Amino acid sequence: MLIDSVLAFKLLRVGGIMVFDDYLWHMEAAGKQDLVNMPKLAIDAFININIRKLNIIAGAPLGQIYIAKASD
Repeated sequence: MLIDSVLAFKLLRVGGIMVFDDYLWHMEAAGKQDLVNMPKLAIDAFININIRKLNIIAGAPLGQIYIAKASD
């Protein structure tokens, strides 16, 4: 997930929008989730690394995150 996000972001034009789905998805039972098996960890890492190059778009449905590329 992290590698896919990094490569897709390089191809995205400034002003382009990227959508992350299944942000809170997990395979394990509630309360027994393994963070390594969840998209949340990779999405959070990607956003934190690129925070100066993107804007988070508010109002996304639950479980989704929308970002807009602000600069290269």
